[in-house]
Amino acid sequence: MVFPLIGLTALRYDVRLTIVAGATALVTYLGLFAYLALTHSIQLEFVGYSDEMFTSKVTIVGQATKICIFAGYVALVAYMARYSRRLMERLVRQEVEVQGEKESMQRELEIAGQVQDQLLPQEFPQVGTLSVYGRVEAGRFVGGDYCDFIKTGEGRLLVTVADVSGKGVPAALIMSEVRAATHLLASMNLTLTEFVERLNDLLRKSTERKTFVTFFAGMVDTETGILSYVNAGHPPPFVGRNGRLSPLRRGTIPLGIMSTLPECTVHTEPFPRGSWLVCYTDGVFERRNAQGEEYGEERLVQSAQLQSDRQATECVNQLLADVRAFGEGRELDDDLTIAVVHWS
Repeated sequence: MVFPLIGLTALRYDVRLTIVAGATALVTYLGLFAYLALTHSIQLEFVGYSDEMFTSKVTIVGQATKICIFAGYVALVAYMARYSRRLMERLVRQEVEVQGEKESMQRELEIAGQVQDQLLPQEFPQVGTLSVYGRVEAGRFVGGDYCDFIKTGEGRLLVTVADVSGKGVPAALIMSEVRAATHLLASMNLTLTEFVERLNDLLRKSTERKTFVTFFAGMVDTETGILSYVNAGHPPPFVGRNGRLSPLRRGTIPLGIMSTLPECTVHTEPFPRGSWLVCYTDGVFERRNAQGEEYGEERLVQSAQLQSDRQATECVNQLLADVRAFGEGRELDDDLTIAVVHWS
């Protein structure tokens, strides 16, 4: 009975407890042995192991062996308790360090997210009676989605929406590069084709081959009532007229994959007063509910058609609310971006 009880002390990771318990048991045993010997309840003899094991005789050799075995057992359990304690302390220290690093990284990501928010449009340009608004909701503090509205002339508005492959900080860094290049190239009076080709060349030279960016650039001209656009592998935006939405599916491959963009041409669509443009990233229609069903393009179209008579701000906010509600409160797996231009 004593052996398993001494063994249980190792679970307390306390060497002193094991030694005290072992010493107590040993002293108790020796006291009992001495009492039995003094009261002549046992007769101690100087004979071998066979007498101790196979007869009722009590021998000095047998008792000494038991004491040595017990002392060795206590020493082994004490060593195990000491080893376990050190191991536990090391694991606790590592856990504390990992938790500290995790909290530090989380604070840095929160700061990075705040910095990135400043890179997204805070104010929206006034171009005639165009109502414009866009919002990016990052899935992981920072993300690779980007949208912007840049006034390039009287009655002309450049709309850009991009989605960097990957997630997290690397995608956010490339997003900041896309933003800087977009604003620089937009000030150079380039055609949309030249604009997209130069951006592709920049990304091709400054990023890894496995990194690419889907990019949509649209120019709304209120004087001519025309929407000109180039779509580089981006989910097709929708143009709405007379209560109906039509996808802009024509385009080329994403940026950063090849040195030249095949079939990179400017396409045009009528954009008279009353029209609206809805741009988004793939995180919108890939949003899943608890059953694993995607939000999908069809739901996006149906929801957008219900917002056809609203201003851009209301339209974007309502669309994002619908997408979030579809996910039934689940965390965002990807960034969500919606940008809307409404010519009221």
